[in-house]
Amino acid sequence: MSLRNVGEIHYHPLVGRRVVVAKASQEIRSLPWMDERVLEETMGDVKDCLGYVEQNLQTLEDHVLEDLEWLKKAVLGQDELHTRFMELFANLQEQLDMVKVGVEETRQETAMCKRAITGGALVTHSPRVDAPKPKEFGGKRDAKELDNFIWHMERYFEGASITDEKAKVRTATLYLTDTATLWWRRKHNDIKKGLCTIDTWDVFKKEIKRQFYPENVTNEARKKLRELKHKNVASSYLDKAGRKMKKWADKRRRPKEYNLGDMVMLKLLPQQFKSFRKVHKGLIRKYEGPFPIVAKVGKVSYRLELPPKLKIHPVFHEQTNLTLFGVSSFSTD
Repeated sequence: MSLRNVGEIHYHPLVGRRVVVAKASQEIRSLPWMDERVLEETMGDVKDCLGYVEQNLQTLEDHVLEDLEWLKKAVLGQDELHTRFMELFANLQEQLDMVKVGVEETRQETAMCKRAITGGALVTHSPRVDAPKPKEFGGKRDAKELDNFIWHMERYFEGASITDEKAKVRTATLYLTDTATLWWRRKHNDIKKGLCTIDTWDVFKKEIKRQFYPENVTNEARKKLRELKHKNVASSYLDKAGRKMKKWADKRRRPKEYNLGDMVMLKLLPQQFKSFRKVHKGLIRKYEGPFPIVAKVGKVSYRLELPPKLKIHPVFHEQTNLTLFGVSSFSTD
């Protein structure tokens, strides 16, 4: 609390009593109403207040010192932690450098081993592609099927980056079945006995072609060509005979001729007959009539006089729809 107005009486929060604000002790003594007892009480309250403030200051100082000590220890701990972290980082960096050196040495040793295996040739690695697996070969004596098998195997070698000759032979034998497997088993036994050697892809192709390539491929092709020619000749002869028979039949065929006023039977479809007369489907007749011919349309068509109930077109072809009344439809002219 600030003591701004001298001579006023205020309530002090620390002392709990009324305090008279005075600029100096002489002015306090000069007040006519101030007696010695009030002055003593006031001085006692001031002393108590000062003691309380000093006690609080001491407590605050102790707390500040404790906090400073803790902060100092924390800073020292951070320094130790940073130093330890830097040491660990240096150790890790050293170990990483050692690993890099080891990896580089291993890579060099691997390259040397590969060069030694391949006879000093430089090995280059192409990106690996998932090539489709070739179709198996069962040993059929067919030149086309065997050529397709060899071609697909070579494409598979390219896609799978198989360059070693022995690896090509081993991979190709995995796709042999049935008769081809039996042939390879015999060849494998001969290889173990030292009777033959199949260690390259070219030798393998030569051996498998010798075994399964048909000996008379040229003769078979010529035979198929001759058969094809014979088939074409036979087909042409049949067409020629058919045309001759049709020409001979057309000479005897004559269109039916009707006169105006002739009564003819009309061939109707089942649905057309139902529209004309409602009967059971089992009683539907094939022909209906007779109906008179009222006009000739063209050379082979005629117009009939139909009842109004039969709602169809009145012009009909003579060979498909009409037959003379009283003459069987199966008779021939």
